[in-house]
Amino acid sequence: MKLSLLRSRNGVFILAIVFMAIALFRSTYTQFSDVAAGQFPNPDSYYKLVLLEGYAQGEPINFNPRDNVPAGNWIHWSLPHSWTVWQLHKVFALFGMDTQSALIWAGASLTLFSMLLLTALVAGTILSIGTYKATLATALLMASNLPLAGYGQLQQITHHIFMLVPIAGAALCIIRSIQTPNVARDFFAGLLAGLALWISPETMPLVVIMVVLRMAIRLQFPGSGKLWPMAAGLVGLVLLAWLIDPPAPTFSAWSLDHISLAWLLFVGLTAFVMLVADYVATHEMILPKAFAWVAITGLVVGGVWLLLTPGATAGASGLLPDELKTVWWDQIQELKPASSPEKMIAWLATPIVAGLLALYWAWRKRLLWLGVLGMGTLLYALLGGLHVRMGAAGALVSALAFGLSISYLPVFANEEARHSFKAQMGGVLLVLLGPLQLFAVIGVVLLNNDSDILNANKDKKNDCSIQDIAPQLNALPASVVLTTSSGASELLYRTHHKVIAGNYHHNVGGLLDVHRTLLDTAPWDIAKEVIEKRNVGYILVCQSGNDAITDKPHSAVFYNWLAGSNDIAGISPITLSQESDGRWLLFKAIQQ
Repeated sequence: MKLSLLRSRNGVFILAIVFMAIALFRSTYTQFSDVAAGQFPNPDSYYKLVLLEGYAQGEPINFNPRDNVPAGNWIHWSLPHSWTVWQLHKVFALFGMDTQSALIWAGASLTLFSMLLLTALVAGTILSIGTYKATLATALLMASNLPLAGYGQLQQITHHIFMLVPIAGAALCIIRSIQTPNVARDFFAGLLAGLALWISPETMPLVVIMVVLRMAIRLQFPGSGKLWPMAAGLVGLVLLAWLIDPPAPTFSAWSLDHISLAWLLFVGLTAFVMLVADYVATHEMILPKAFAWVAITGLVVGGVWLLLTPGATAGASGLLPDELKTVWWDQIQELKPASSPEKMIAWLATPIVAGLLALYWAWRKRLLWLGVLGMGTLLYALLGGLHVRMGAAGALVSALAFGLSISYLPVFANEEARHSFKAQMGGVLLVLLGPLQLFAVIGVVLLNNDSDILNANKDKKNDCSIQDIAPQLNALPASVVLTTSSGASELLYRTHHKVIAGNYHHNVGGLLDVHRTLLDTAPWDIAKEVIEKRNVGYILVCQSGNDAITDKPHSAVFYNWLAGSNDIAGISPITLSQESDGRWLLFKAIQQ
């Protein structure tokens, strides 16, 4: 720690970013050839590229005319991420790339840039009131975090890291208000929180944590500035988002997964609570009483929002009929709990340690805002345990709680004092928390002989590669291809054909048709009805039989019948060349 680089603020800030850059370089090096070939583990990456390529052809940026035939499919994904990728692809096009390649590299590079920017904002937040050592320890923790790396890799052309950047920016603005109040900065914090909601309403818990964090600072430190600027920024940005990017034509005006009336009501009620906190803070109440008034108001307002917003109490799976929950929703890996030992370590250890540290120092230093951050971190330990998808967001709030709380440890706070051996060893363990956690995960994986956890977004649903059969599919006249939803997104990307349902939850009718046709125990007559209704031209199945049906308690009659090359009247097999994966079977559906 005596190096000059570690004794300057700018040097520590740069080194923190270098830690993440090194981590990203490793994954980028191993994934570069796959990305160049258009191979992605997450079906959402294919679907995003299909939407943007359609936009290049004049289609709306969130509409896919080749999915859910014949109606097409509107997507809930909001404008900011798609628009940013679209603008960035123009830079790559200047170097002679075609549209498809430019979009790939624009989306991939945006994910990497988001990871670096996320690290920079977290480091800046800790440096604003914390210590240099704590900043570097936090950067090392982020660089070795598996849930964060799962979505923050080159092969992810999704919004999951992009949506965290404005939250980190809001945290920087909020924490800086402890020492230097600034109206413009508070307004900007509100704008950033609103932007995160616009990118994805999935950030709602993070937005709530940021709002409560700012209110806690206001209540305990009245000189930190009023809350109305942040409230105004939050409401203003979400209102602007609703005007620019309203719910798609097939969506409810109260849609919970897109900016809608539900989120206008949410930010309006949130702003009301912030104004109440402002009012309480100006009346010189003792802190426990002031906090009680604001907490009661928040609980009442939260209850009002849940009661007035259709479907708010049902959760994400409430959007689906029961039949689809068991045959599709339960098969999505990122929505499953962190149930294995290695996932428990990777997803739960950091938020639990960071949350408890924050609560301890909140009690020791009597800091309400740090207690809020600690409780928010423990909340994300719960959310990450229930759905591994929440792990990346949990990593962000954990990093903030970890860095800001360990800054109060003497071994991190005092550069010159002599510390006991016990204190130094405790400091070393905290610095190495991220790498030790990673090594523990690797050890458990090696013992269990299962490396899937090291790639958090590995697609386990499809053993056959669409890329192998794409040339032969493209040689056929454009038609509707019936295949499982896990392969449909890539099929849309690699071919000119249409599909019944990609891996997308709003296409309930399409997903049910695919299930009832391919994956259910229904007789041939049911499958025949769907084939005729959807005007299916070709049926594509994987002979391994592992595509989305392996965990079913029953067999998929029609799918397995075809995979076994059994004859069905009206279904004619098509001979494939040996260049394609030998497990693929293709059939022509002869319309009666």
